[in-house]
Amino acid sequence: MTTVFTNARIFDGSGSDPFEGEVRVEGDRITQLADGWGRVSREGADVVDAAGRTLLPGLVEAHAHISWPSAVDRPIATMELPVEEHLLITARNARILLDAGFTSAYSAGSLGSRFEIALRAEIDGGWLPGPRLRASCIERAPEGDTAVPDVHDADDHRRGPEAVREFVRKWAANGVDTIKFLLSSDDAFVPGGSKQLLYTDDEVRAAGEQARESGVWLACHAHAAGSIKQAVNNGFRIIYHCTHADEEALDLLEAAKDRVFVAPAVGVIYTGAHEA
Repeated sequence: MTTVFTNARIFDGSGSDPFEGEVRVEGDRITQLADGWGRVSREGADVVDAAGRTLLPGLVEAHAHISWPSAVDRPIATMELPVEEHLLITARNARILLDAGFTSAYSAGSLGSRFEIALRAEIDGGWLPGPRLRASCIERAPEGDTAVPDVHDADDHRRGPEAVREFVRKWAANGVDTIKFLLSSDDAFVPGGSKQLLYTDDEVRAAGEQARESGVWLACHAHAAGSIKQAVNNGFRIIYHCTHADEEALDLLEAAKDRVFVAPAVGVIYTGAHEA
């Protein structure tokens, strides 16, 4: 399928100001761009008049929790549902993201161990609508932490470097793209939790080593300065929150800016303070 967008205000994501122009898209590739009074080829294309609206690259949801039940039009007052209902709601949330312009979603953890693995296959196959998905499994908190849901296999959350390695090996073999660790706790779990470290340095090192061996990416929930440092020093690819980063942590992040992504997720903090 070939489409030409004309009379559009183009935001190209490069950092430059938006500009008037036209864009030709063939299949899933932008093949021609014209700015100002220029025109792209119309041959074999459907022409869409944007009528001055903004045309921009697809958005990336860098901290996606599509298995969290509530959506903007359907609040659900629980995080634990029967598995059949929960999986259907997860698929619905993927469609909502796509409809809102998010063409990629990077999972920050799933409430169903294999929900996202199955959903990714359906989206990739064209059977269900949704953004390109980097799939994850349940977030890993160490045994005994209040963040470990009762509905999941407690054996997955055992302490010690070897238990961490087993978890990474298990979910890499199941086909996830990314595995998320709760390296710090959270004030939502326990007062002052955002400054508490949940893993030892040896455990985090084991996670990084096994992820490289198994060929998967690591993500982490990291409010505390120490948890940010653990993540950067052990090859984590995406770090969430970074709320209490000190100067040393900021310096480490800057030095690793070509390989590490930071997704602060300030919306959840604002919502908790003002909309809860």
